[in-house]
Amino acid sequence: MKKIIYIIFMIFITLILIGEIRDSDPKTKIQKTEVLHSANYKNERYYNPWLRTTKGFKDFLRWRFSKAVEFPIENNQYLPEKLAVKLEDLKDKKRYILWIGHMTFFIRIDDNFYLLDPIFSKRIFIPKRYVNIPVSLEELLEISKDGRLRVLITHNHYDHLDKKSIMTLPEGTEIIVPQGDGKLVRKWGKYRVEEMDWRESIDNITFVEAQHWSKRIGKGRNTSLWGSFIVEDKNITLFLGGDSGWFSGFKEIGREYDIDYALVSVGAYEPRWFMKENHLNVSESISVMEDLGAELMIPGHWGTFKLGDEPPGLPKYQYEKLNNKKVRLMKVGEVFPLEKK
Repeated sequence: MKKIIYIIFMIFITLILIGEIRDSDPKTKIQKTEVLHSANYKNERYYNPWLRTTKGFKDFLRWRFSKAVEFPIENNQYLPEKLAVKLEDLKDKKRYILWIGHMTFFIRIDDNFYLLDPIFSKRIFIPKRYVNIPVSLEELLEISKDGRLRVLITHNHYDHLDKKSIMTLPEGTEIIVPQGDGKLVRKWGKYRVEEMDWRESIDNITFVEAQHWSKRIGKGRNTSLWGSFIVEDKNITLFLGGDSGWFSGFKEIGREYDIDYALVSVGAYEPRWFMKENHLNVSESISVMEDLGAELMIPGHWGTFKLGDEPPGLPKYQYEKLNNKKVRLMKVGEVFPLEKK
């Protein structure tokens, strides 16, 4: 039984952590601004036009069978504190960010509601939650029923696009997904599904570049896109980041948008030699915040699931040592107010 569980876990990790397999070309590692808006689709596959990912299955095996690196904390240390959510606060307060855990955030700006990468399940394949959800999806749907709710999906990996959570949504829910994922989500229910390519906008929402990849069982590698969202609403501009390695596109996004709050995906970043192209570590996330010109950064994607070698709470340990006043480590279940300009 243990062998079967291990095999399933290996398949899961392979699906969400190994990037596109392409021939290595050192010249393409020079990330030039002029290629950021180049074509990102060829031969029925999406790709990062500024960088060829060089990691493949052999590298994955090297990682899984290498001696584990020692870290200064254990897996159960420095996990995010969990607060009890008061539903009356969610009803009475008009502008806030609520962290559910991982990269799942519930955002309210007056009568507009945004739910990013909803993961309300106790497990994603084998990995289980270290910190339980502070509020149910059904309760959030009750809060947003008199406004406009839009569900935003950054990419189709299992820790960002959860079938069980999506199927909890009522018919007619507006779901915005990357190009290529619409057919999959439409199979799960009668939703209003919109697909977006990089630099496309729907009302006040724009889909922008990220350096990552996509894959699910039964859906080919990179047959759908990945990215981040810019939300401009009532004099507040939010960057809602999907998984990404560092790339020069963050600087260009920062030049184009006056970003107030940046939700940045941090986690699953060790070992660095294997994860660097697709996931940010703590120091790189600071660079992203500076590139974006964000007034405040809220890290996500940490403290919930163990996906890399590092303990889930390691980002908190490292951020606290940096003591950067522009970084806001949220508690799970915390209602963080969004201030007007």
